[in-house]
Amino acid sequence: LQLFCMGFVSDSEGGDAETLFVAGGLASQFQSATPTLAMIERATAELTTIGPLGTGIYWPEFTGTGAGELFGYIPGANATVTKFDKGNGAVLDQWVLPPWSEELGAYAFAHWGGRFYIFASSTEGLSQATTVRRFDPLTGDTQIVVPSVPQIIVGAGVSTCAPTLL
Repeated sequence: LQLFCMGFVSDSEGGDAETLFVAGGLASQFQSATPTLAMIERATAELTTIGPLGTGIYWPEFTGTGAGELFGYIPGANATVTKFDKGNGAVLDQWVLPPWSEELGAYAFAHWGGRFYIFASSTEGLSQATTVRRFDPLTGDTQIVVPSVPQIIVGAGVSTCAPTLL
């Protein structure tokens, strides 16, 4: 069984074309293997491998920007928001986030107005709720903006034409 995380990214700043980027691999290796970055050709649904990401124990959930940038949220003890090179998967920039205090369940990631939104649920107890955090890369500030949504959020797509700044 293959699992993957994904996100659309504009091909160029202000452009109307976009690419679907994915990262993943075998489900049995979800927390132990390096994910592979790939893109899916929209016209043919063909998967093109770009390369390994080397991101740690969890696979990144992706989001794109109208500026044509690929970002990933990588959860775990050393959670980060990471900017990736779309051509080879190299890390271009990275911000370390405050640690998540519970065992992570589902997670999603989105960009809007120059800020990133992280949707995360816990596996502790029988939690069926998601906490929403906002991260501002200009200030480094991370804050909880919605303490509890009564659903588990596993996808948080945002249009690639969403504003890149407030």
